[in-house]
Amino acid sequence: MGAKIKALAEKALKEAAATTDNWKSKGDKMAQVVADKCTEMPGRETSASQVKKMAQIAAGAVTVSIAMAVAYTSCGRGGHCNWRRLGK
Repeated sequence: MGAKIKALAEKALKEAAATTDNWKSKGDKMAQVVADKCTEMPGRETSASQVKKMAQIAAGAVTVSIAMAVAYTSCGRGGHCNWRRLGK
């Protein structure tokens, strides 16, 4: 039984690695397309790594905004919050 589980786990790990590589390559291609468009439009050289960095910053800002909105709405009417209660 242990060998069968180990084989299934190894297969799942290989499939997950292949999927990760696939999505990474798709993301790299999309970032390069965006960088080419950004270079073409204003005439300023833009690299794919700059596009990826800005996408990460934007995703982080969205995440923080959502977390703040959830915290605000979970506090009750008017945003009055018992911070001691949230810490528990």
